[in-house]
Amino acid sequence: MNRVAVALALLLSCSLTTAEPAAKAALSEADAAALRHAAGLLDAYRGDDASPLETARTELDAIVAANPHHAPAWRELARYRMMSGHVGGGDFAPGALEAADEALGKAIASDPAYAAAYVLRGQLYRLMKRPEDAIAALKKAESLGSDDPWLHNNWADLLLDQGKFIEAGEHYRKVADDEKAPLKARLAATEGLIEFHLDAGELDRADAMFRRLVALEPGSARGHTAYAQFLLCQREDYDGAIARARAGLALENQEATRYWLAAALYRRWAQAIVVDARPEAGKAAFAEAQAIFPGVAEVAANAATCPALDFVAQAYAEQAKSEAAPAKDEAATTPSH
Repeated sequence: MNRVAVALALLLSCSLTTAEPAAKAALSEADAAALRHAAGLLDAYRGDDASPLETARTELDAIVAANPHHAPAWRELARYRMMSGHVGGGDFAPGALEAADEALGKAIASDPAYAAAYVLRGQLYRLMKRPEDAIAALKKAESLGSDDPWLHNNWADLLLDQGKFIEAGEHYRKVADDEKAPLKARLAATEGLIEFHLDAGELDRADAMFRRLVALEPGSARGHTAYAQFLLCQREDYDGAIARARAGLALENQEATRYWLAAALYRRWAQAIVVDARPEAGKAAFAEAQAIFPGVAEVAANAATCPALDFVAQAYAEQAKSEAAPAKDEAATTPSH
């Protein structure tokens, strides 16, 4: 599981909470509806189709042009700039984060008591590797009375960066256990607890958090996919990983889910080749894996980050050797002319 990418996607999908005070600069009904629509598009974005982002940008640009002192609109525009500039992992296109900070600066200038802008700015400065500024922004949000779940998640991320795992875990648990908190905030907090338990080597507790992740979003393949990766790479439970990945694919046909199903199937095949010395027993798993993701060499190359795949690398090497032997023998017995 790519914790940085997942947590970032969840954070950026966070919209305004119902606890936020009304903006000082009121919008027309049409602009208010457009802002809700744009925020909804940002909420739904998971890093795939970028066209909704551009629709949101068009709407937000029009709103801030007509309402230059409306703080929530500037905050949403900052979210857009962070999302559209995200190129993978913790990386952003040059200038994207600075542009987001500019938008948040305008939100705060429009309403200095707008806590939600400081909550987002805290995470923005963390991503910009400005931890002291991030701390100051989150403290400002606290001083304004915010108890936003994302405030706790952002504190937890900062504390995790500082190696303060116990304190980070307390913030994550506050959100993860709060049934009234927004779903995406609880998902991000649960992801944080997973990392917390993995870092501590507490696999059973991490396992329980993966189950919670699946339960929180039962209609999504995402939790099943992350759980499948964990079962394969951390617990070497390839049968469990296969079951989880299949459950995810029954919900959504996601590329990552297909990959981890294929990886677990290749691991089952490798078990038959390397451990059990029963090549015939692994043929069905290999054929299914090939149909899903034919790049067995690519899967085997990921053994450094998923040790269970070392068996796949061994099986792949044995297969290549056995396929090369008949060709070599045939060449040796073919008469020359």
